Amino acid sequence: MDTKLLKASITTILTALIITIGAARADDTDVYMNPGAGLPAGSEPMVMFSLDYRPNLGSTACNGNECDQLISEGYMASTGPYTFFDVLRGALKKVFDPLEGVRVGLMLNHNNNNNCEGFGRTKCSNGGYIPMGFQSFDKGDTNGAKARFHNILASMPTPKGNVGHPYQGKELFFEFFRYLTGQGVYNAHNGYTDFGTSNTLNLDEDYPALAWDTSIEQGPKIRPDYVSPFDTAGACSKVYTVNVMFQVSNQEDDSDAAIENTVSSGGFGSSQRQFPDVVQYLNDVDLADGRFGSVPDLDDKQNVISYFIVDGSKINTTTRGYARAGGTGVPLALTDDPDELVATLQEIFKQILSVSTTFVAASVPVNVFNRAEITDNVYIALFQVDEQARPYWVGNVKKLKLTGANDTSADASLVDTTGTPAIAADGRIRFDALTSWTVPSALPAADVDAGEVEGRDGRVVDRGGAGQRIPGFLTGSPQEANGLGGRTIYYDRTSTTLSRLNVDPVTAGNLQADFDVLTATESAELIAYARGLDIDDLDGDGERNEAREWIFGDALHSRPLPINYGSIGGYTDPSNPAIFLAVASNDGLLRMIRNTRTGGAESGEEVWAFMPRRAMAAQKTLRANGTGTKHPYTVDGAPVALMMDRNHDGSIVASDGDRVYLYIGMRRGGKAYYAFDITNPESPDLMWTIDKSGDFAELGYTFSNPRVGLVNTADGATPVVMFAGGYDFNKDQRGVVGSDDSEGNAIYVVNAVTGQLVWKARQGSGGSDTVFEHPDLVDSIPSTLAVGDTDGDSFTDRIVVGDTGGNVWRADLHGTDTSKWKLTLLASLGRHATGATGMASDRRFFHRPDLVPSKDADGTFDAVVIGSGNRPNPLDKGGQTIDFAFMLKDRHTAPGSGVDENIQLGQLGDVTSNCLQSDTPCSIDLSKGWRLMLEEPGEKVLATPLTVVGKVFFTTYLPQSGTGATACAPSEGAGRLYAVGLQDARSVINYDTSDDDPNNPDEPTSKADRSVELQSLGIPAEVVSVPPNKILRPDLQIDNVDATTRWRTFWYLAEDEDL
Repeated sequence: MDTKLLKASITTILTALIITIGAARADDTDVYMNPGAGLPAGSEPMVMFSLDYRPNLGSTACNGNECDQLISEGYMASTGPYTFFDVLRGALKKVFDPLEGVRVGLMLNHNNNNNCEGFGRTKCSNGGYIPMGFQSFDKGDTNGAKARFHNILASMPTPKGNVGHPYQGKELFFEFFRYLTGQGVYNAHNGYTDFGTSNTLNLDEDYPALAWDTSIEQGPKIRPDYVSPFDTAGACSKVYTVNVMFQVSNQEDDSDAAIENTVSSGGFGSSQRQFPDVVQYLNDVDLADGRFGSVPDLDDKQNVISYFIVDGSKINTTTRGYARAGGTGVPLALTDDPDELVATLQEIFKQILSVSTTFVAASVPVNVFNRAEITDNVYIALFQVDEQARPYWVGNVKKLKLTGANDTSADASLVDTTGTPAIAADGRIRFDALTSWTVPSALPAADVDAGEVEGRDGRVVDRGGAGQRIPGFLTGSPQEANGLGGRTIYYDRTSTTLSRLNVDPVTAGNLQADFDVLTATESAELIAYARGLDIDDLDGDGERNEAREWIFGDALHSRPLPINYGSIGGYTDPSNPAIFLAVASNDGLLRMIRNTRTGGAESGEEVWAFMPRRAMAAQKTLRANGTGTKHPYTVDGAPVALMMDRNHDGSIVASDGDRVYLYIGMRRGGKAYYAFDITNPESPDLMWTIDKSGDFAELGYTFSNPRVGLVNTADGATPVVMFAGGYDFNKDQRGVVGSDDSEGNAIYVVNAVTGQLVWKARQGSGGSDTVFEHPDLVDSIPSTLAVGDTDGDSFTDRIVVGDTGGNVWRADLHGTDTSKWKLTLLASLGRHATGATGMASDRRFFHRPDLVPSKDADGTFDAVVIGSGNRPNPLDKGGQTIDFAFMLKDRHTAPGSGVDENIQLGQLGDVTSNCLQSDTPCSIDLSKGWRLMLEEPGEKVLATPLTVVGKVFFTTYLPQSGTGATACAPSEGAGRLYAVGLQDARSVINYDTSDDDPNNPDEPTSKADRSVELQSLGIPAEVVSVPPNKILRPDLQIDNVDATTRWRTFWYLAEDEDL
């Protein structure tokens, strides 16, 4: 076979977080089903508004009828003329009116006159001040806090002509910093020429209603200090700013010396050259770590997250930099349209309250992110755990667009169909986003109390997206049989043939045992249920031949796979290629979804679905949907495609000999793999099924996502599927050190077309031409394999993978004689390691390592980057293991040269302290590689690392621990992103600007610079490469990196395209 026939669909993933209530079995669902105990008292979020007081506020507004709604509701005066300031005041009244459970304040800039700075100056104005410190908002405004906020704005003269103040961002945020940390008032009393007044009197005499808030000051008037809001706030209270701006920050450098002063003297202790530097410092630093002012060392990280609402014409690289520095990604557009302005402000508060009340309020997670390399499409799979602990969990797939990715000098972002940034500051889809496949006119009425927005689907799982486009969902019926205008669903009649999953006596009788029911009538009812029919009349309308309320189950671990067929059947590449999306879900179905129609219109339609017999028994449980019943797993694996484009024209045409094959396992749903011929994406054929029998007797639960490639055998170039043996539930036991497994301890190489075994490795001491046995292979291997072509001949010749006993294995598939293929033990880092001590050493590997060719002073090596963490026990029930990130140096780089090297933990250099980058360098032996201990309690790696031009990106999960960084995390915990050097794990990105070296600002120099807390909650996935020079973080923020991220010509990445 031509070794160039493989064409793989490049896809990438981000996983999952969720907040909910309920109970579930083992696996990472513990994270989603473990409710928190509630936030400590006083933990309401604190939101500080800043207003750009420039003449733009006085621009004319309400020239048509756009303000009628605010006027009729009493939020604006009944007669004009009106200015934009009037619209802003009215919008804030409407947004604040129902608001409760939040503390709000207001900060403003003084005029900038006579270049004065610091306390005690006269006859001049400079910097910023706080006319209203944080006060609690309640629904009825019983304490008058909302009225006070509005009265301040109402008392401000509308700026025009020379009456206005520049937005001095650095000095404004510095004053806010002094307030937060309870330090001395700095510029707040410098208001002699504010609001167009002369310099005779200060602001507190000229405009007392607009003066600084003396209730937040204490001590002698000749030198007062601020009363820190952290004195009364709970330890878990979060701080936000919302900044309304017309132009960029300017005239802000007068206080630079004070800002750059030492921390003990009230400054930041580092150079802050521009406004974004100050914003990022406050976003990076922990203001309550005991170093700043009067604030004690509190649990959790008390930083400042900043939103920016900017004049749409001024949204550019500079203002995007403000939002990125503040941790909110992109600025929001400031408009004089009242409805849009209200929606923007409401969206911000929904995000803030969603993040800050996650102990008690269920909200929706993003589970999986996928991007088709060849387009700007973004596919996001979502799921929602049932709040009443019922087994049916709703799911969906939604589509966004990626903009700016190919411009190396620009910021990239994810946008919805309106072109508006679609990702909120909490790393989830915005509440008011409209995703591509959604039909807004067909959405049900919005539940405002649940955060829904009329005419938008946003982050709500069972609203819009592909779930809305299932045939028969919006109109008509899913139908009882294929071919009637509803759904097309198949099942596996045999291991190699498909049949229609129709409601008919023959099918019902054939599947009675699979559905685990006593009669064919019950079987027929479950077929109807599986097809999405409301057979139990759950809505009480008497109609049973209609769709149920929602008929798309949770894609808990199944990442969507986009497959590009190019120019076929009326599609044209690149303007509108034929892209179809495969995804599985725990309602028992593997789905194929159409991306667009031939004319270019968005689709999202389910083309066909497949339900394996092994998933049918769960339908009875899902139909009953009883409270307290465990959530079942059915088809929970991630699909993988093998594409063979014989004439390399970019289009899959069967008559050219082109083929597309699809492979999927069941993960916790079962012990089987399925292979489909989907050369015609609208008409699948079942090629083969592998289960736990015969050559595959060692097969466990099929956690290991298949890999595809070519191997060179005596029969020539052979397309193969490669996967590990899977998972043994023996390892679900908690509180005990793992023991040897009876299944899953194998590696398989299978003919991709026939499903016949080509070669396998298993535990033992013998072997044959197609079987290699190793005595130490005693632990199951749920991980996906890392595969590579190490000599560039287009044949896969290397496999690397870790197991659940902490061992790392290397398989050599070199040469045409499979009897010489072998498995060797590269490292022992867990319970089998020399000196292993109980639970602390019981490290387990669940995710694919990264395989990187490299070299050092001693020569070439293949770096194996891998992290440990027990995914089925993310909350460490039963005891904690000390987990690490590792880089192993495999110096046997030639194909077929692997040996049982058995690298031990103690042979790896300990780089945890980052002493190699400190002022007092140390000496560490890195000849075998390095180990970096994960120091937070329970911190673990639960995703695949990514290495880009010498930089290793990996994520960790931090379960709620009650102390330290995760004390205030909700029950699903938090995530962290690391970026370290491949060679020695030194910091390579300045993630913590609060500790910058004054002589080398913005340079990564410290241990703290290695990592950043992710905005999103729950278990994070891996970092995604976004060519040419960006990465996509698990919280859906896109960072520019100082490297080219296009797929390199190194051998192994070309073989990773199937993922």
